[in-house]
Amino acid sequence: MCSLRSSSLVNDIHSALNATRVAHIHQPRSVAEIRTLVADAARQGLPLAICGGRHAMGGQQFAADAV
Repeated sequence: MCSLRSSSLVNDIHSALNATRVAHIHQPRSVAEIRTLVADAARQGLPLAICGGRHAMGGQQFAADAV
């Protein structure tokens, strides 16, 4: 299964100006895990943010209290 960290502070790697506390961080390893994570977030009414390499500097890669 994918790894999970709860209530983590994340930031972009370039400016480090967008520190954001998120509810959970998952690192899915398969399409099936992605489907499960999306469905679970929807069921819980949590926003879902996709964050790859955290290279964006506008903060748009994070959502406060999101999965």
